[in-house]
Amino acid sequence: MMPRVVHRPYEVTGTQARVPVGPALQARSGGVHARKDLAVADPHRALRVGRISTHVKAPLSSVAFHHDTPCITRWIPDDFPMHMAVHNVSVRRGSDVPAYVEPHTHEVIEVNILIPGSTDFEFEITLGDEVHRLRAASSIWIPPGVVHSARAVAGRGHLVFFQIPADDPASQNLRDHLRM
Repeated sequence: MMPRVVHRPYEVTGTQARVPVGPALQARSGGVHARKDLAVADPHRALRVGRISTHVKAPLSSVAFHHDTPCITRWIPDDFPMHMAVHNVSVRRGSDVPAYVEPHTHEVIEVNILIPGSTDFEFEITLGDEVHRLRAASSIWIPPGVVHSARAVAGRGHLVFFQIPADDPASQNLRDHLRM
């Protein structure tokens, strides 16, 4: 049997983060373990050593060109060094669900990762003038300036997306890798 993973928030005190710990370490540490490596006194440190952020619900309508719909719950990190979100999708087959994202463009690279949660999961992505009906786990690369929109069609699953500034070194590495 796989061990159950428990996510515990941490609190920052001065230059240290205090992380609640499991029972084994709890007895030795009084329940909290000080970790200097999670300190956030230097705001750029997270970009060098990493960051863990909890996700909070946020309305789709808080993003330009997006509309709230009962079949999608949007989760965003409460403190993260880039724009990202997870859309939890649940649509009953046969429902008439309009596009929840109007056609739009960005000056950034957008990456979408589609993860089916049911066998009838179906999602529609429009890139330029091409409409794609996706039913399998898929990755979608949207370069700056490409008109795109999305619509949940049926089933349960997740759409994870994040944006990378076009001038970010990470995007250059990706373009080099893809020989774009």
